[in-house]
Amino acid sequence: MIIYGPTYSFEYVLDDKIVFTENSQVQKGWNGIGEILTTESFSGYFGSQQDILPGARYRPLSLATFAIENALWGTDSTWSHLINVLLYFFCVLTLYRSILLLLNDNASVNKAWIAGLSAFIFLIHPVHIEAVANVKGRDEIMVLFFSLLALIYIFKYVRLSKPKYSVVSAFLFFLALLSKENALTFLAVIPLSVFLFTKTSLKKWGVVIASLALPTIIYFAMRYNAVGYILGNATPTSIMNNPFVNMTGSEKSATISHTLLMYLKLSIFPYPLTHDYYPYHIPIMKWNQITPVLSAALHIVMFVVAILSRKKWRIITWSVLTYLLTMTIVSNAFVGVGTFMNERFLFVSSIASSVLIAYGLLSVYKRDNRKLKYLGVILFAFITIGYVSIGLQRVPDWKNGFTLNASAVKVSKNSARANLFMGTTYFDQYQSSRESAQKQENLNQANHFISKSFEILPQYQNASKMKAGVAAELFKYDNDLNSLLNTFFNVARVTPGTGFLHEYLRYLNDTPSYSSELINFYYRIGHDEMFMAQKRNEWAARFLLYASKLDENDQKTNLALSKVYNALNRPQETQYYLQKAQNVSNQ
Repeated sequence: MIIYGPTYSFEYVLDDKIVFTENSQVQKGWNGIGEILTTESFSGYFGSQQDILPGARYRPLSLATFAIENALWGTDSTWSHLINVLLYFFCVLTLYRSILLLLNDNASVNKAWIAGLSAFIFLIHPVHIEAVANVKGRDEIMVLFFSLLALIYIFKYVRLSKPKYSVVSAFLFFLALLSKENALTFLAVIPLSVFLFTKTSLKKWGVVIASLALPTIIYFAMRYNAVGYILGNATPTSIMNNPFVNMTGSEKSATISHTLLMYLKLSIFPYPLTHDYYPYHIPIMKWNQITPVLSAALHIVMFVVAILSRKKWRIITWSVLTYLLTMTIVSNAFVGVGTFMNERFLFVSSIASSVLIAYGLLSVYKRDNRKLKYLGVILFAFITIGYVSIGLQRVPDWKNGFTLNASAVKVSKNSARANLFMGTTYFDQYQSSRESAQKQENLNQANHFISKSFEILPQYQNASKMKAGVAAELFKYDNDLNSLLNTFFNVARVTPGTGFLHEYLRYLNDTPSYSSELINFYYRIGHDEMFMAQKRNEWAARFLLYASKLDENDQKTNLALSKVYNALNRPQETQYYLQKAQNVSNQ
């Protein structure tokens, strides 16, 4: 309550509009649950299945809870945040119970202390803030909650030999799968746990496997019915849905290795925090750089240590292998997740790092050496104070869109998306504010962040659109046509299809006093850039035709159009504009 109490007054932010406020299925309340269970999870927002991410997404359970919320209380973020915090609290209790069960037969460790300290560290870990404070993060909380419950009940079955517990475990695992695909990693984590911490007969192993296999088969059948395929082969070409789209295979693997090192760092030292890891907050990496190599070496060492520790320190083996297994599905190594990394992707894996930290602290404290005991207490105090302090500082960032974006650009300074969102927020404030000085300040701030976004990633279409829009608004204040056209040129040379750009150019064409400057601009972008430099002849013709409408007898424009249409193999237009150019020359 100390850390997450303030979230009750927070707004819906970020992807909450996709899963709640602008999701048509969720907004139908009870009547939308049938659609939620039988369609791809983004369909309610986009109106139809878009396949914008590899394998699509099928996570109906959290969406169903949102639909129920909407039926009961409408679009009230207070209830949404309250439920997230309560589910998180239940996750903490479930982790505590899980570790107790894992260590139940191990007399050499103080299982209550390890379980309690692990749950406490998990509770205060700042890397969980995104999953808890963002309503959309409920799928992360639910998948862990139900996966751990499935683990608990499979252990009950193994130790008490009561088949009803295996049935309960299967049902709970099915709910975990419906929450999020991450639950698939527990197909390995649960058997690993049984193998390490119990002595199980072959018959019981059969029941354990069946308890996992049956709900998985049903889940994939439902997924296939909803999505139309199991994995799919679509490869997104938008860099905001596939940040590796312009990388070589070597660069991709090195960048993934780098992000895995960042995940390790955040698991122990979660600072600074941000919600935006889009291009290029994480830079493109190569294998001749230190972090990808160091990351690969560390993960190999972790695996080797886990295998060597399996008899003497089973809790270390379990923690390391659980971390590695649960990270596979969010690492981008096997399936694309749409971004380089995200803090919420650590939510499930952090159960392992929390256990490791707790075990390490207790291992230091229980030594006979008094200095080591003091060291253990000091380390515990340092972690507690540090994690809670980071949490108290970070949670308020999620209050609304402005506070979230403002915090992001301080950390994700090189993210095109973070800068665009901050700029767009200022632009919205510019449009809604009435006081002249405040409007000007908001517009200047919008221009700053949007220009930076465009500079980082010029081909980012949303940035191009906003760059052109802000330039048009600035033009209303300074009436500097050359500045406006220079901005339009930079936008058009990268994203010539930007709709607003063409709308505004048609508007400028209606002002006769601008004709001379506009004709020069159209020739520069149409002939020099689109035709000569980029060989994008259709766009060259389109821009040059704008100039022709201003002055149909301009010789330079007509000659350029004849060249463009000749390259397009359109002889009739070629001859027409060539003749017009010659007629002007003869005059």
